[in-house]
Amino acid sequence: MPIRTLIEAAANRFNVARCDLDYLIAHAASPGVTEMLNADDDYDYFGSLAEHECQLARLAEVKDADDLIDACIGLRDCGYEDPSVVEKVKAAVEVVGNDQLMEGIASIEDQTELVNTILRAYDFGNTGVLVLQMDGSALVRIPIASIPVISNAA
Repeated sequence: MPIRTLIEAAANRFNVARCDLDYLIAHAASPGVTEMLNADDDYDYFGSLAEHECQLARLAEVKDADDLIDACIGLRDCGYEDPSVVEKVKAAVEVVGNDQLMEGIASIEDQTELVNTILRAYDFGNTGVLVLQMDGSALVRIPIASIPVISNAA
């Protein structure tokens, strides 16, 4: 069976976001894809090496603050520790060109602190993830602040 078919089947099985599928196919020999292909049925794509690789790919393609925020949310949610992330995130901030942010993060060397500092700087520190899988294919990120508070008060 062709590797593309195997990757597509695994991506479907683990509800991999469509935007990540092309990257996974293009990097079929990567450790993350290998991890996903060899995974048991209870494998959790979120927090996996495959997802981390996809977030790094998104980070490398940053063109503006929205791209940076999306990549940082993905890296934070993934939770995969990688020493190379700090350098790559700082390079992405330089692409965005936010001088104040560059100065503010210059001395930060911890991945979690760096990503959280960037998200707070753009007022996305409270952004959460809500995964909707009604039909097995929808994955949606929703800011916590935008979810209405339901009150029992009459």
